[in-house]
Amino acid sequence: MQVLFGLGLPMEGEVSMTLGYVLKCNYLLPYNSENGTGSRQNNIAAKRVSKVSRWSLYRMLEAAIDRGCLLRVICEAAALPFFRPGLLGQLLQAFLTPTMTDEEYEMYTDRQYHKAEASGRDQDCRHFYRDCPYSPLDHFTRYIDT
Repeated sequence: MQVLFGLGLPMEGEVSMTLGYVLKCNYLLPYNSENGTGSRQNNIAAKRVSKVSRWSLYRMLEAAIDRGCLLRVICEAAALPFFRPGLLGQLLQAFLTPTMTDEEYEMYTDRQYHKAEASGRDQDCRHFYRDCPYSPLDHFTRYIDT
C-alpha cells in the first residue's frame, strides 16, 4: 500500500510552495495457500523488515510542522472528528488518534500525544494555541455547523 499526499500553493508573484509526503507500507502476504502465516520464510523476512511505529511517524511529522502544532492537530481532530471523511479522511483520523495503537511508548514524551487527544475529547484545545498560533488542519478542512 502506498499513500501519496501533495499540496501546492500559489503565492504572490512567481513564487509557489509545494509540500509532499509519502507513506509506504509493506505487508508480507502469502502468495499461495501452502505459504501460510506460519512459514519459516515469512518469519525470516518479517524479522528483516524494520517496524516503523506511530511514535516515530509523529516525530518525522514534527520535523515539518513543529511538535506544538502536531499536538494541536491531534487535539482538534479528537474534538471535531471529520464529517463524512471518505478514505483519506478515515486514514488521517486514524493516524491522528494515538489511542488506536497498542504500541509501547518509545520515549517518555510520547505520552503527550495521548494527553492531546484526551484534551480534544474534553473540547479543550486552547492551551495548544500558544505553541501553535494557526491550525494546520485549516489548510485542508473547514468547520461545518450541523
